[in-house]
Amino acid sequence: MSKANKNKNPKRASLKKQPWHKRGSTSAMASNILLQLAAVDPQKDAFPNHTCAIASALYPTFPANSEKFQKDQLQPTESLLPKSASPNPRGQSITYNPPSMEKIWKKVCEHHDVPEQVANEWFARIQQHLSSEDPARAYHNWEEMMRRKEPHLAGVANPNIVLAAFFQYYHFDGNRSCAEKNCEVFEEFCNDAVIEDDHAKSLVCNLLGRKTPENQLTWCHDDEANLLQDVDLVVLAASTEEYKHYTTLLRSEYANLDDATYKAMRIKVLETLLMIPSIYATGDYHDKYEELARANIRNEISELKKQ
Repeated sequence: MSKANKNKNPKRASLKKQPWHKRGSTSAMASNILLQLAAVDPQKDAFPNHTCAIASALYPTFPANSEKFQKDQLQPTESLLPKSASPNPRGQSITYNPPSMEKIWKKVCEHHDVPEQVANEWFARIQQHLSSEDPARAYHNWEEMMRRKEPHLAGVANPNIVLAAFFQYYHFDGNRSCAEKNCEVFEEFCNDAVIEDDHAKSLVCNLLGRKTPENQLTWCHDDEANLLQDVDLVVLAASTEEYKHYTTLLRSEYANLDDATYKAMRIKVLETLLMIPSIYATGDYHDKYEELARANIRNEISELKKQ
């Protein structure tokens, strides 16, 4: 999409007003459409741009902002799958065959001249770590979350975005940010891989949520951050059955909350999400997935209020 076309949409043109490092990490953003932040009153606290809003709505410790914004009026009808994909009749799987996660990983490692043995060892390590059966990461694991991202990461040309996607949930805790711990694991990988591109390493850590005095002033990678975030949030636009499965898994990640507390906080956060002008920051994802994501969110709110 050209700059001229982007600027025709005032909503979309306004999405990049605030540097990414001030919005919170992508991990923070899609980690949990939940929770303690639900204490934020949608009528009182609003957000200056779409990404800050998502960070605040989806991650409990990200600070809300008090600038006003308008509610989005979009009505949902779009499909989640890439154009070359089609849903299973049951709606439970994706009949799309992109390059495997291992091939995606090896491609990005080849870009950075990572020794083959190191690349293989780290792929196995990441896969094994994310394959934990801990109910506290019932969704944020290899089979559920990473497999869903696979067809989207296959089409990402920027290796820094792909690297960030592999490390952003290496450590995961629904109640607090793990951004710094994930940056440390990524830096360990860079040491083993002898990656000496300091700019690329810094960018990936910034995408993972690390905040430094330098990027407070010089951040200029909103496009990378927005695409990483949109891949993270694509689950919101899943088919009805897949979305219900996702919410069931998400609920089990918060077993520490009783049903009444969870329901109240979940409703509050979902209603806050609907106030955001655009859930997806990139043009392609907005056009393909925005309407269906909003339909899923509205349906979930309706179901929760019936309980």
